[in-house]
Amino acid sequence: MTFTVTISRSLQSSAARVHGLLSDPVGLGELRGVRAEVLEEGRADGSGLLRRLTIGRHIELVERFLAPDARQLVFRYRIESSRPTFSHEHGEIVCRPRGQGSRISWTTTAALPAGRLTPLTEVVGRVGTAVAFHVALTRIDRHLLRTEP
Repeated sequence: MTFTVTISRSLQSSAARVHGLLSDPVGLGELRGVRAEVLEEGRADGSGLLRRLTIGRHIELVERFLAPDARQLVFRYRIESSRPTFSHEHGEIVCRPRGQGSRISWTTTAALPAGRLTPLTEVVGRVGTAVAFHVALTRIDRHLLRTEP
């Protein structure tokens, strides 16, 4: 069963800085508790790059950069493998200037195997994903505000 989660948040950090941290292959490794490493280099425009994000001791995401658009401040990706395991179709993070800060819209589409508990698992997956996105954006914003030039 496929589901899509979209959240939008206003941040104090600029859209360009948020996009820059997300699209830097190892940028998220600046956050406490996150390790980022490049597994495969991408093309000149950044597409195709494969990175591993290890978050704490229990979460690992291997994501492929898709169709980067630095001019429009859009970051697209697909998670190719993960721990815990799930099937990811695609994700997109759109960063828009808003006043002195930014408005970030994060959309992801994932799939769960069909089974007796699929409806419950889908609800837990949706809620968990939304919470994880909010936490990630809060940590990114705090980090960027602390390290503002």
